[in-house]
Amino acid sequence: FGAPVLSTAASRSGPYVFAAGCDRQAHMWNLQRPDMKPTVVAKHGGAIKAIRTINDLLITGSWDKTVSFWDGKSSKPGITISLGHKVFSLDVEGNMLVVGTAEREVKVFDVRRLLQGNTDPAFQCVPLKFQLRSVRVMPDQKGFLASSISGRVRVEYVGNATSSFSYRCHRDGDNVYSVNNTTFHPNGCFATCGSDGGINFWDKDSKQRLKAFPRHNNTISAAEFNPNGTLLAYAVSYDYTMGAAHTAKTLPNEIYVMKVAPKDIAPRRR
Repeated sequence: FGAPVLSTAASRSGPYVFAAGCDRQAHMWNLQRPDMKPTVVAKHGGAIKAIRTINDLLITGSWDKTVSFWDGKSSKPGITISLGHKVFSLDVEGNMLVVGTAEREVKVFDVRRLLQGNTDPAFQCVPLKFQLRSVRVMPDQKGFLASSISGRVRVEYVGNATSSFSYRCHRDGDNVYSVNNTTFHPNGCFATCGSDGGINFWDKDSKQRLKAFPRHNNTISAAEFNPNGTLLAYAVSYDYTMGAAHTAKTLPNEIYVMKVAPKDIAPRRR
């Protein structure tokens, strides 16, 4: 890559992986053909900040303020949604697509309606007071998580405001750290990672923290459970939370994979 990579994804129906970023393109690799060069499967007018896959489609969200659907066969997107703000994060599960943008907005779309040509959001809100870092769809598609630079996570149940809530995390006294990423375990509990170098496990239903792991001495920029929830992969790399001048003082970029003990992620009763 000749420019920073901002997002990656894997196909759910074939041996393909995707990467996209500041070169404004999404690239596809066939893992069964390592001798082949990557194929450009999507292009935007700005950096591509987030990508996800659903069925045989690639979904891209860009700083050009659009989200597009690509089938890998055409050089033009099958669907393009104009959002009015830069895309910071997106996630899709089943028929629910959630997009987090600049100006703290989150928009929820029904994929079935999008495929029929209706690009109006089914739900939208401003869930947190400060800039968003990530959004994540609940496994049961009843809502989503949104995290921000203010050390907060919002648990938003779509159409059920009374059940929605936010809570503080990744804080140390008066120091507040960005919650860079959230990821759901198959059992419905989830993990957060942040600029404090920490990873926490949570049970949203009982509103409890299940486990706080020892902190790294560098920020954690991303984390993801494997499909059966037995492993958690996470990236320890500088997230620019202290500005560009701090870059030279940080440690090397590293990726860790840790085993997840069932007792650490087990749901708790209220």
